[in-house]
Amino acid sequence: MKNKVQKFGKFLSEMVMPNIGALIAFGFLAAMIMGPLAGFCIKKFDQLMDGHMPVGFEMLINNFSAGIIGMLLAILGYVVVGPVMSGILTVLAAGVNILVSHSLLPLVTIFIEPAKVLFLNNAINHGIFTPLATAQAAEAGKSIMYMLEPNPGPGLGVLLAYMFFCKDKKTKQSAPGAVIIHVLGGIHEIYFPYILMNPLVIIAPIVGNMAAVFWFNLTDCGLVGPASPGSIIAYLMMTPGPDIWKVLVGVAIATGISFGIASPIVKIAGGKNSLEEAIQAVGELLHQLGYVDETYVDAMQEREKLITTYMGMGVAIPHGTSQAKGTVKKTGIVFLQYPQGVDFGDEKAQLVFGIAGIGEEHLNLLAKICEALEDEQVEKADCECPLYKMKTTDDIDWIMEWLS
Repeated sequence: MKNKVQKFGKFLSEMVMPNIGALIAFGFLAAMIMGPLAGFCIKKFDQLMDGHMPVGFEMLINNFSAGIIGMLLAILGYVVVGPVMSGILTVLAAGVNILVSHSLLPLVTIFIEPAKVLFLNNAINHGIFTPLATAQAAEAGKSIMYMLEPNPGPGLGVLLAYMFFCKDKKTKQSAPGAVIIHVLGGIHEIYFPYILMNPLVIIAPIVGNMAAVFWFNLTDCGLVGPASPGSIIAYLMMTPGPDIWKVLVGVAIATGISFGIASPIVKIAGGKNSLEEAIQAVGELLHQLGYVDETYVDAMQEREKLITTYMGMGVAIPHGTSQAKGTVKKTGIVFLQYPQGVDFGDEKAQLVFGIAGIGEEHLNLLAKICEALEDEQVEKADCECPLYKMKTTDDIDWIMEWLS
């Protein structure tokens, strides 16, 4: 279950980040549920009808089925999913009101941050806090309620943790840009997928924002109006002059604590090698040893997207696409052991070979590996078959002898 959530979070990050401007509206969570459900239903209907459509009626059936399924799902979304989302928001609002009425304002962040990650940030900010803050500001001239949700500090701490400590190259490279969009642009949605990649990270913004709210409450901070979007610029523009230094300290507190908590979580999660990291590692090894040009590594990643290179029995053999043949300098093979296994789809590979070949020279190496895969003893953990020994041995001489 944990792996599925993390994979979904990673998929979501790749989907959301390039299109973040189109995804900020309230209601995205419901659309995020109904959209994939619609695609799944239409796919299953097409599979069910495959080979059973009368000749000449294919377009008619396809068009009408899509419309009918879409209409039924629209009704389902209106009758079921919409009220469920409203119910979630009602529960969150009730929790916030209870904490506020009992002067436990810092604990409100327990509701705020998880709700934000579910893309309910605009709903809780403008639907719950802004009305309360408006009433308070009318009396006191400012309100701390305006500060609870748009504080950029908690999200900044999470993004910095990924920027410095994430082992996944693509995620790490995306973090600096996300920092700018989040802090200056005020689009908090940019950091939500980073938390969905590893849900345990949610602890960091909760505690970071809790500490900031405690500080704001202690120093009698408040904004004169809603900071929207939640950038540091808008945050400071809504701050009364005497409170600016207090607000900056509060944002720094939230950032520091969030970063401090998220960093070890990101580090620990990074200890588990991903498929992309494993392919990158064997590809770079081929390049370092002079077998291929650097661009061959990208071709290996591209090949894996087209079709899995997992062969079975805990063995994967990543290699480049046919278009990358020109980047091969000489035939070579490398391999890396992963005792804990690397996820190749639903399978785990403990042995990852990287192969590059000129012409047909690499086929002998492939034949040797395939021969080992067909060994009847290979599934016995206590056997001395070559493949099992390859997964665990540190005897370099034996490995070279077996591969030669």
